[in-house]
Amino acid sequence: MLLVGAAVCACESGPADRQQRFRARYPLGAAGAGSIAALQAAVDRGRASADDRCDLAAALAAGGRLRPALEVLEEARGFHPEEVRVLYNLGDMQRRLGRLDEAVETLTGAVRLEPDYADLRLSLCGAYAHRAPVAAAGSPERVVQADLDSALAHCGAAVDLWPQDPFYRHNLGRVLYLSARYGEAAEAFGEEIGPHPSGTPEFEEVVRIVHEDLRTSIADVQLDRYLDFWATLPIPEICHKGRRLTVGVAENCSGTTDAGFDGVIRAPAGDPSLYPIENVESGRPEAHIQVSRDVGVVPVYLYGDDVLRPPRFVAGIRDVPFLDLLVKDEAVVQVRLRVLYAPERPTHNIVARVPGREAGEVIVMAHADSVIRSEGANDNTASAIVAMMLAHAFSGERPGKSLTFIITGSEEYGLVGARHYVKRRVEEETHRQIECVINFDSLTYGPNLWPSTHDPKLMALVRQVHQDLGSPTVPIYDESPCWMNDAAPF
Repeated sequence: MLLVGAAVCACESGPADRQQRFRARYPLGAAGAGSIAALQAAVDRGRASADDRCDLAAALAAGGRLRPALEVLEEARGFHPEEVRVLYNLGDMQRRLGRLDEAVETLTGAVRLEPDYADLRLSLCGAYAHRAPVAAAGSPERVVQADLDSALAHCGAAVDLWPQDPFYRHNLGRVLYLSARYGEAAEAFGEEIGPHPSGTPEFEEVVRIVHEDLRTSIADVQLDRYLDFWATLPIPEICHKGRRLTVGVAENCSGTTDAGFDGVIRAPAGDPSLYPIENVESGRPEAHIQVSRDVGVVPVYLYGDDVLRPPRFVAGIRDVPFLDLLVKDEAVVQVRLRVLYAPERPTHNIVARVPGREAGEVIVMAHADSVIRSEGANDNTASAIVAMMLAHAFSGERPGKSLTFIITGSEEYGLVGARHYVKRRVEEETHRQIECVINFDSLTYGPNLWPSTHDPKLMALVRQVHQDLGSPTVPIYDESPCWMNDAAPF
């Protein structure tokens, strides 16, 4: 697998500054904030700039509409044949759709115009490297090696242009590995990330690498934010004239200051179930009251961008008349909510989706976090790579059931990433479409695999696959319920 995409580095001078300027001038994906409707209207009126067309294509691609995005970019090239951003985005889209000959030609033209842009060089490297195994099926070995040599040349140039960023070295190592130059590949990888417990910068570097890698072939890849720990301390308070309202708290919101604030409850603006609480001193909404879907208070679980958003209290439908009265009277209430959470910044699962032809969903997952003094390559980096390879293999397919590939975090600390994902699906009311969950953990312990499931149909399938493969190994078939890995929360 080749990691292709934008890399992030904390460097602030020299090559880093220059490359960041290139990214600002020729971004891959969306740069503006226009909606699809507004951008399409500009295109239809003939007033769209090259950037507008690239932004429209990015918006379409984000919704899984890759072919319409390609058509927009091809039309943009007709209007702007020498515009680097147009060629960069068009070549990347051609690569994602498997049109590798066209991608190589388009990206070569972009590199000719802007040879010192490291990300552009890396994208061309990816087109060559992805074309090599495709060509291997029916081309002479010298043709395949020519593609790999071209990939190495452009990836090496990217490393030279931004030597401080390990992302480019990792890509160089992968191309060297594809070329069977294993010693040089090991040297190119250089400093390894090492142990990467969830919640650490090292784990977030793993998240970045996995996310960018999956995005090279799958349109729908999301970062799923969550916290390892969250709790309120001790009682949520909204008080009016000395009396405390009966409220709950939405899990994963932030808290107020220790002292809280005096506020005024305002009428809902956009969402009719969300009452803002305006701080009397600042005049800004600094908390909300969410009305639950039941008469009383029911739990609310926040996910995605709502994690660590302003304090959110939860009231029942029965409380709406009283809330409306407080709004009408502009009554002052005392608001206080103290929360504890870790890590300081949310961490992530990575979720990649391949849509199916019919209802139903199969989840394939593996955790990517490791702990200090553990065999992290086995537990569980190798298994995560297997899940990613399967995701890439299915990326150009339209399977019967939808496939969701999840690389989770925090498994080593109580299956936290998987537990969060289950809560999220329940909150989204999409959990009932999940038919099967397959979890990979420590697959490289061997030689005998240890399949574990209490589903007799799934176990029968596993046994049949093993028989069909004719493998000489002797799996340990465990028909007890899964309880100690990421499949358990499901």
